[in-house]
Formats: sequence, C-alpha cells, structure tokens
Amino acid sequence: MVTFQEDRVLNIWSAPDGDTSHVRQLTHGSGKYEGQYGLQWTPDGKIVYESTLGVSIMNGDGGNPRQLTQNNGLVPAVSPDGRYIVFSLDQAGTNSIWRMDIDGNNRKQLANKFGLPGFSPDGRWVIYTVWDFAEARLWKVSIDGGEPMQLTDYNSSLGVVSPDGKSIACGYWPTNLPGKIAIIPFEGGQPTKLLDIPPDYNTVKVNGGPQPIHWLPDGRSLAYIVTRDGVSNIWSMPIDGGAPKQLTNFTSDQIAWFDLSRDGKPTLFSRGATTKDVVLIKDFK
Repeated sequence: MVTFQEDRVLNIWSAPDGDTSHVRQLTHGSGKYEGQYGLQWTPDGKIVYESTLGVSIMNGDGGNPRQLTQNNGLVPAVSPDGRYIVFSLDQAGTNSIWRMDIDGNNRKQLANKFGLPGFSPDGRWVIYTVWDFAEARLWKVSIDGGEPMQLTDYNSSLGVVSPDGKSIACGYWPTNLPGKIAIIPFEGGQPTKLLDIPPDYNTVKVNGGPQPIHWLPDGRSLAYIVTRDGVSNIWSMPIDGGAPKQLTNFTSDQIAWFDLSRDGKPTLFSRGATTKDVVLIKDFK
C-alpha cells in the first residue's frame, strides 16, 4: 500500500523591532502546533497563544508558560487593556465564545456560536464569525454579554476592527465571484470598499484554517501573510491603492499566525516547516 504522509510542526518565534535577522525561537518540540490559530502580545509584554493543549500564556522571552484552558480553546484574543481573553470553545460538538480573566479565572459565556473572536479598540465589543451550512456571517457581542448583533448578511468572516474603531476589514465572498477583502462600517451593512486579494494570498491557510489580517496602526494599510515556494513572509497593502510592501525577509518555513508590535512591526510569529512524503507499507494483512 502506498499512502501520503504530511507532518507539520509550528513553534512561536519573536523578532525584536521586527528584525527577522535576529528572530528568536520561544517554544520548542516536535509534534506541536503552537499559535496555529492565534497568538497575541498582551499590553505588558506577555504572549497569549493557542497551544497544543488549549489557551496558554508565557513571558515575552518564552519563560514561565502556563496553560489557561484544559484541552480546548481556539483563536484567543486579548482585550486592549489586558484584562480579558476571549476565545472559541468546542465542547461536545457545541461551539461558543467565552471570556475569561487574563489569568484564566472567572469564565463567562458570551455567545453560543463559533468563532474567531477579536476586540474593538475600546475593548467594549467582541467581533466574531458564525458559520451556517458553509456560509459565514459577522456578529458582535458586548464584552459584558447580552444579545449578540448581526453585522453582515453576506458571506464574510474574520473581521478585524480598524484602529479608529470605525471600520471592519474582513474576508468577503460574493456568490459565484472571486473573493475580496471588504471594508465595512463598524455598525455593519454593505461594504464601503472592496480590495482585490493580493497574489499569493489565500483567505485560508495552506492547512485549511483561517488566514489572519491586521490593521497597521495608521489605519491606512492591512498586513497579511504571503507564501511563495513554501516560504511565508508578512506584507502590507494600502487600502486606498498603491503597491504592496514586504515587511519581513524570512527565507524558510511557513507562517500560520502573526502579531504586530504597537508601532506596527511584525514581531511575533507561529511558524514552522511542513514535510510531505510518499510512504510504502508492505507485508501486512
């Protein structure tokens, strides 16, 4: 029997001041998927990330790692004031959005739907994606809980709020048309701007998961991952036109997730290598 085998290992790396020539590996080990669907700096310089076992936190130098959730917890996001973490949780096949304190205590369910949560700049709102029969919609809910509000009635996901809190950038897939990146009002509604998806960028990762985008601090550009010939780097794209700009200069490995420093430099990465082999198995019955 001949079969196909793929192995992917992801670890967390940091690059002081965005200088990838001095990138430092913070987690180690094979069989890990550290930060695959989320990692982020806290305001005081710690790192919250999705670990193999759940949501975890560690010091900025990789020291003192601590697991905050048990065996589950996806796409963690940190509130701008560093007080809360929101994350997606899958329990017995039921997906939901939860809030907890930065130390993992005082959990509160915010919504009974899955996914991909992120904060507004004032920390008052959590933006998230709801999938229903292969279609995606954006919703928001107060950080204190309450009735969620639907923002879009078209195929859209992974919304990220602009630094001024007035707009949301998201993936956008109109029926039978190529995908775009849409800019929509924070209150929801139809797109006010549509951006062509850059070459070599996909709205899903190589391994099928969500592809992160970030606003740069000036609110004029978006940062995203480009993978070419098996190597990923971070690029930025002006939302009003203009040429994309490469922000990192990695020469190996793929990036699954990333975060920016407060001044807009890519400084935190979940990255690693994917190995693919054809395997021959014989003498079995």
